[in-house]
Amino acid sequence: TGVGASFAGNSEYDPSSGTAALTVNKRNLTVTATGIDKVYDGTTAATVTLGDNRVAGDTLTVGYTSAAFDNENVGTGKTVNVSGISVSGEDAGNYTLTNTTAVTTANITKRELTVTAAAANKTYDGTTAAAVTLGDNRVEGDTLTVGYTSASFDTKNIGTGKTVTVSGISISGADAGNYTLTSNTALTTANITKRDLTLGAEGVDKP
Repeated sequence: TGVGASFAGNSEYDPSSGTAALTVNKRNLTVTATGIDKVYDGTTAATVTLGDNRVAGDTLTVGYTSAAFDNENVGTGKTVNVSGISVSGEDAGNYTLTNTTAVTTANITKRELTVTAAAANKTYDGTTAAAVTLGDNRVEGDTLTVGYTSASFDTKNIGTGKTVTVSGISISGADAGNYTLTSNTALTTANITKRDLTLGAEGVDKP
């Protein structure tokens, strides 16, 4: 932009006063990104905060269209790529954006996996053995196998709503590394019903 500049005359200048045209060039604006850590959610979606080298007090808004981790798995110092960086605001015309992309890092931490159990009712068999099915709060589509080592009723006797304790819960599978178990035990309830008792008779010969 052309502007006028004046100066007072003195022995150093001839003529003693005058004007000159000045050009004010746009300032280069470099945008940086800082990644925000997240808990594993099965996606590469990332969130970042942006910073820049604006002149203090200027009104600028910097934004971006997408930010993504290099992959969805748990890890520390993972690369985050930011794209679609833009600048707007009252003073945006005074700047030239030097970058529309940025690279930063952030962590993806393990997701807590809570395993629940549902026990099957059974007919009295003289043991405390129980059979259960397991459920969990995995991210939909993840490959996980949950298992247990034992499940047992509190006593062998009949009853309704009897406590069943499940122990040795474990997880495996392709996505197991993205999870941490909240507990390796679980409690549930089920019934033990009466067993039918069939009596038989055998005749005895008599003289």
